[in-house]
Amino acid sequence: MQRRYVNLLVDAVGLLLFFGLVSTGTIMAFILPPRMGGGGRATLMGLDRHGWGDIHFWISVGFLAMVVLHLFLHWRWLWGIVGGGTGGANRGRRGLAILSGVVV
Repeated sequence: MQRRYVNLLVDAVGLLLFFGLVSTGTIMAFILPPRMGGGGRATLMGLDRHGWGDIHFWISVGFLAMVVLHLFLHWRWLWGIVGGGTGGANRGRRGLAILSGVVV
C-alpha cells in the first residue's frame, strides 16, 4: 500500500474517531447530564451515562493511537521543521516544539 493511502486512511479513521468523541461527549454533557438528586437513571439506547462514558473512553484511546501514528508517519517533516535552520530561530523552534509536546 502506498504511503499516501496509509496517510489518508489514518487521517480518515482519526476524523471518524474525533466525531465519535464529540458525539459521545455531547450525549454525556447535554442528553444524560449528571444526576442532581431525584429519581432513576436516564438512558439512551440502553446505556446510561457511565456506559456512554466507557464508549467515550475507548474512542479516545483509539483517537490517541491515530494521533501517535499520524505523528510517526510525518516524523521526517516534523523533524525538518523543528531541526531546520540555524541560530536563534532554531532555538525558538525547538522551544516551541518542546512546549507543544508537553501540552499534548
